[in-house]
Amino acid sequence: MGEAFLLAGGVISSVEDGFQGWLESQHLRLAWLDEFHQVSAVPVPESSQTIPVFNWPVDSASAHRLLHLLIADIELDRREMVGLVITEAGNSFGMVLGSPTALGRRNLLPAARLCAFSLPNEADLDLVMDGLKSELAVCDIEPSRVFALAQLEPVAQTLQQAAAGLNPALSVKTSTGMVAALLDLLQSTLTFGSAGLLAQSSVGLVTVVEKI
Repeated sequence: MGEAFLLAGGVISSVEDGFQGWLESQHLRLAWLDEFHQVSAVPVPESSQTIPVFNWPVDSASAHRLLHLLIADIELDRREMVGLVITEAGNSFGMVLGSPTALGRRNLLPAARLCAFSLPNEADLDLVMDGLKSELAVCDIEPSRVFALAQLEPVAQTLQQAAAGLNPALSVKTSTGMVAALLDLLQSTLTFGSAGLLAQSSVGLVTVVEKI
């Protein structure tokens, strides 16, 4: 299985420019994308380029599941580069995910490596901890490199305790927004190779954000 990278992520501050204007500010082009997804009411970007555009319900669980599906598509070489816009609490966030092929073809530098997995809804602390260790190993992440856990509400105390068991120095945060939490993990990661976990226990989803 391949790898999936976050090439760019941030707030789309200009309603007039929209996603395409934000892309250009990140030195990326709409024409490079295989497809574009939006979990928001942001208008579809106007462009002479024809790429598939998908609209999804404004919901954090839908957005997180969509992120996992896009990561899997890139890891399996089904997609090379995709764009994503999500609206949360009145703010629009843009993200671009890409494969190693996209990095090489466009001479791009990624901000982070992303890895996604699911955890069963277990109440037993040992089972949850074992599940975390196993899935992190698949992602090639040492538990000691996990510096933070950001949980989307409602939080699960068992998951929080399990993550703290992997690294006693773990920072724990709570967030209502998936993209805001993911970008906060990225920005607060200062060390190469360190990673943060974005978890949504209500739907059993965990996304790993590894600093590149």
